[in-house]
Amino acid sequence: MLTESFLLSLALKNAEILPDPQHQSIKIPGESTGPIIRICLDSTGTINRCECIARDNMAGLWVHGDGNQNYFPIIRLTQPMMEEKSIDIHSLEDTDITKRRQSTTERKKRLLQRLEHAQPNNINKDTHNLFDRLGDKARNLAVIFNGENQEIVQVCSAFTHSISIDSKGEITQSIPFWEMLRIKAMEWANKCNDISELDALEVLLFTASSESGKKKVQLALDVDDMRSIYQSDIRKKVIATLRRKDKNSSNVSLLQTNGSFNRCAYTGTTDLWDKPFPSVKLPVFGKGFSIFSMFSAAECNLRYGLKDHEIIPVAKEIVLNMQDSLNEIVRPERKGSTWRSIPSEKPGPPDQLIVYVDGRPNIPIQVADFFGESDDTCNRQFAADASTICDALSGIQREKPDSRLNLIILRKASDGQAFVALAESPTIEEVLRGADWWQRAARNVPLGTNDKDEYAISLPVLNEVNNFVHLKPSALYPGQMAALLIQVRLAKRNNHEKEKGTKSSYTLRGIAFSQVLDIMLQKPNKAEMAAHIVLSLIIAHFGSFLMRISEWQNKGGFRNFEDFDTRDRLSALRAVSIIGLSLYALNSKKEDYMHKAAFQIGRVLALADRLHRCYCTVVRDGAMPSNLIGNAVFDTALSCPEKALAILAQRFRIYLGWAESVRPDTYPDSVEKQPKQKHIAVLEAKKILRQYKVLAEELHQQGLPLQCNDVMKAHLLLGYLAGEESLGTEGVDK
Repeated sequence: MLTESFLLSLALKNAEILPDPQHQSIKIPGESTGPIIRICLDSTGTINRCECIARDNMAGLWVHGDGNQNYFPIIRLTQPMMEEKSIDIHSLEDTDITKRRQSTTERKKRLLQRLEHAQPNNINKDTHNLFDRLGDKARNLAVIFNGENQEIVQVCSAFTHSISIDSKGEITQSIPFWEMLRIKAMEWANKCNDISELDALEVLLFTASSESGKKKVQLALDVDDMRSIYQSDIRKKVIATLRRKDKNSSNVSLLQTNGSFNRCAYTGTTDLWDKPFPSVKLPVFGKGFSIFSMFSAAECNLRYGLKDHEIIPVAKEIVLNMQDSLNEIVRPERKGSTWRSIPSEKPGPPDQLIVYVDGRPNIPIQVADFFGESDDTCNRQFAADASTICDALSGIQREKPDSRLNLIILRKASDGQAFVALAESPTIEEVLRGADWWQRAARNVPLGTNDKDEYAISLPVLNEVNNFVHLKPSALYPGQMAALLIQVRLAKRNNHEKEKGTKSSYTLRGIAFSQVLDIMLQKPNKAEMAAHIVLSLIIAHFGSFLMRISEWQNKGGFRNFEDFDTRDRLSALRAVSIIGLSLYALNSKKEDYMHKAAFQIGRVLALADRLHRCYCTVVRDGAMPSNLIGNAVFDTALSCPEKALAILAQRFRIYLGWAESVRPDTYPDSVEKQPKQKHIAVLEAKKILRQYKVLAEELHQQGLPLQCNDVMKAHLLLGYLAGEESLGTEGVDK
């Protein structure tokens, strides 16, 4: 991602945005770690004071490290600092329930008792090795910062005095570091009246790290005065010192094989970066990734005898600018604006999306969410966000007509490598046109039979106040489309399939986010190809599920909310939106496809289901079969509509004959429940019979297709789903 980082640095420079300088070896403590204890040392290495650092005050902490636990001046320990002596632990009543019931005084007494009967855990070999390595690191840092950052030098010197280990691995300090810590902890506990601090102290001293590593003991070494080394100005001085030494380091890779000087690929200068490229922490992946990396130990990565930084020569100043610019654009407070996670087309970790506008990289609107909003938010509407964002982008376009929106997608290749999966730079005009087209395309779903411009497909969903509201298909965020297309929703039929632990979906490879953008931006040739892929995937992954939803609807569904939960229903509506949008991209619009044979066949199958339901309500006293008659031949219709209707015609005669002969007055509209239901069912059967005759005549004139392609399958599904007008919420059971 060298070129993308370089262009980003130019955009920030042109916008007069100066990112805070960073250095790859200066990091922040992991967010998943537990509380941190601050230990103040004097020049002799004596612990004079210790205190707990609240989580709200952890933002300014920093650590110098290169991995493998070599972090300083914050030390991570995987072993507890103290261990219990031979004591009846149960006498301490060490249970969570008991601890919650204890007062502050009781908790303090309990902790002091544990400290009184504890001894320093200073016999662990791994801990000795760690402190030995950190002692060497502290001495090296003292040399680096000597004469420039005296506070850091003081901490390094104090640490090397506080822990001295001889060649046999034995501590030679008269009062071991651990013992000093235990004594200070007892002093602290005696004075402390904050129960949260007592909890933190107990965790730090007596709790080992969990298997997931989320409870690591962390000690923040500091100077023994009111000025902490973790203040922002000292951190900046540390970074400035390290960067200056990087720039002044000798360059050993200046000559090419022909003897001429190597020059920067971007600026032509010769002061080149001569070490592995720095890494930047990408928030979606939760760790640092190098700007450019070729694993030099793998022979296949050698290019003309070159490796790592030698492959692409870049000036030192440019590399540092790239690092700072990437760190700036993925700052936590910019989430949703310039970056966010988006689903990958492969099941697994999400990708990192970075978005910025030329000339306005710090635009204060949620541009990233406009493209990448995923399934984690159900209440937001694309149309509302699109209106706000498009208004802002329109203003930029008027000011700078040639402005572009840069989209970069980074994908994790391995634990240490990420690569650019997409780098697009559409003009703002293209984005505005695409947003308008996207919303029009999402409305390409069947309309109802009334005079109003209402969709014929809707599903009741419980809202926040536990009431049913009928939701209709709406425009999705591009990220929601990508997320849905990797899902395969299961169509559950029997009650035993609803038991806890059973899967409602699984994941398969979907569509690349770049192809979703091809559709949205209506790229010539690419958009149509991507729409075909989307349509094929949505039918394969959701066809059976939508068929089951429609049958459930035709059975007079919505009587039991557990049949399909809220997530199922939202997924069904989103799948319908994707079908309509894909058809629109393929120039198949609702004004046309609602009159075509495949759509009409879907309506016939839905009418057959409804008539079968009416028959069962009247003749079988409401007992329903596992499959209604139209649903039973639906799979056949997807492959051969003519054959499906031939099978349906044979089975449908009895229900048509019953609908012709049955009389509503046979089942008067009485106050008793069963006769009333039968009376309504007979009236509905008569209505269905009239609709069926009209459809049968239209199909006779059009002729039946022998087989279905994906577009016709989509028409068939939409016709089946829209075969019945939307039901009201009256009588819907929760």
